[in-house]
Amino acid sequence: MLNFLKILIAILPLFLLSCNPKSENISPTNKIKDSLSYGSADKKKYIQIYNAIYINFAMQKAKYEEALTLFIQDIHLMDDLKLFPRMARISLQLNKIEETSIIVDRWLELKPDSILAHNLGISASLEEADFMKARLIFRNYMNLIDQNDKTYYSRLINILSENSNRHNVVSFLEKYLAKNKNRFLTESFIELLRFYNQNTKALEYIDKIGTHNDRTLIRYKASSLSAINRDQEAIELLINYLQTKKNTDRQIQFELINLYILVKNMPAAEKLINEVLDVDSENFELIFQIGTLCYNAGAYNLAEKYFSYLLSINLMSSDVNFYLGLVDHNNGNFSEAIRHFERVTDGDRKFEAQIRKSSSLRKSSGIENAINYLDKLKEQFRSNLLKVNILLAQVSLYNEEKQYIEIIKLVDKSIKEHPNDLRLIYSRAMAYESLKKINEMEEDLKYILSIDSNNPNTLNALGYSLTIHTDRYAEAEKYIRKALEYDPGNAAILDSLGWVLYKKGDIKNALHYIELAYNKDQNPEIVEHFCEILIKNGFLKKSKEVMAIEIKKNPDNIDLLNKLTTLHGDD
Repeated sequence: MLNFLKILIAILPLFLLSCNPKSENISPTNKIKDSLSYGSADKKKYIQIYNAIYINFAMQKAKYEEALTLFIQDIHLMDDLKLFPRMARISLQLNKIEETSIIVDRWLELKPDSILAHNLGISASLEEADFMKARLIFRNYMNLIDQNDKTYYSRLINILSENSNRHNVVSFLEKYLAKNKNRFLTESFIELLRFYNQNTKALEYIDKIGTHNDRTLIRYKASSLSAINRDQEAIELLINYLQTKKNTDRQIQFELINLYILVKNMPAAEKLINEVLDVDSENFELIFQIGTLCYNAGAYNLAEKYFSYLLSINLMSSDVNFYLGLVDHNNGNFSEAIRHFERVTDGDRKFEAQIRKSSSLRKSSGIENAINYLDKLKEQFRSNLLKVNILLAQVSLYNEEKQYIEIIKLVDKSIKEHPNDLRLIYSRAMAYESLKKINEMEEDLKYILSIDSNNPNTLNALGYSLTIHTDRYAEAEKYIRKALEYDPGNAAILDSLGWVLYKKGDIKNALHYIELAYNKDQNPEIVEHFCEILIKNGFLKKSKEVMAIEIKKNPDNIDLLNKLTTLHGDD
């Protein structure tokens, strides 16, 4: 062993030299490991140690694909259990499903009772649609765990929530639950269905097992009912539950208040708020929470009532003024909003209040005054970060006015002072895109990628812009898929991939990705894409259901309403 260590020390500099990021050789051991003449056990140990060192080095340098390739190459020799969870997660993030399966198989050889290995193995098998293997691993998993401990099912569901092949996941669990009654697994499955935004199916399973006045299931059911436009049923459900608890569950009360506001039953909302405050009338933090709840629900006048009360007794002055500024801005009282923002003199919201003031200034006295105010604000700060944030606020103001040429001028002027801030260049690129100056946009985005090649937002922006402005769909798809590798759960990127596949005529796979995007984020653009692709796939009824839900949630979005109505025509 002493000799082995001497050899290890002697060739360590050679190894580190071979770790040059510019080297095209995947494994630094390849050139030397085959020439070693010492015993096979020593050679195996050497390869293990060197590979482990190099893999860790590669991961520190964010060279994940290189690390994964080396790990897979010698996986039959690897036995460091600390590496397996990290490499398995990396392979999943890179969407290397086959490699994930190889890692899990070796991992289970070394540690057959690993809970995480089983979870990842089930997920990888479902990604590959290998249901037989998934069933085998799942059966072993069920034999390992305490089947009356919901924690184990929650861990599995957490892994499966990141699975891109949601149809396979749902189908697999449904088939298992059809033959095996397991309340704890069913509850976790319901949670997963809600995460997938499959609220109708979630309700089916809640009804199968019954709520039994279980608080969690009551909340799940109410939320799912509301999501499919059955708000009154949700309200009655929460009312009945509160009656059993003598109105002491604060969270449920808040959720009921939110529902009342959603259906515009303001008298009922205010009555319940008064009941809450009657029990705890001196709890000023509670009053603030109710104010923020009302504001976030869009009940601005009701929010103003509670914030104004706190202001009248001189409590939480800066925080309260900040929210009153937001309320007045949303109500169109821009001069009042400015006065409130100016009174935010301390706390975490001070800088944001100063930025928000500029938006109210734009509305009250014009874009020029707002820009001049932010110019003067910049002079108050030495921090480059804060200065750039102010510049980006100016970009936002110009963007709201659709003054894209002014954005370009601003960035051209500012980039000399902040040459390393890629956010400014990105802002200019998006301004070029709005002006349909695609060449200039492409130049800026590619410059960003030359410095930060793995930036998922930039990769997606370039891919999506090429999709909607050119017919370079193959190139666009390449950028978008690379973006997805680095940020696999991003709804915007999933939407982009769905849209480029749709443009290429692959409407079936387009639907898969666009539905994943919609389940994560109901952004109006994603909604529009989802409905259009649903229609092209022949799912007219589903498209109408989505349309009804989104119009209900965004009744004032006339643009969205017109686009969705146009999609459906006279149907």
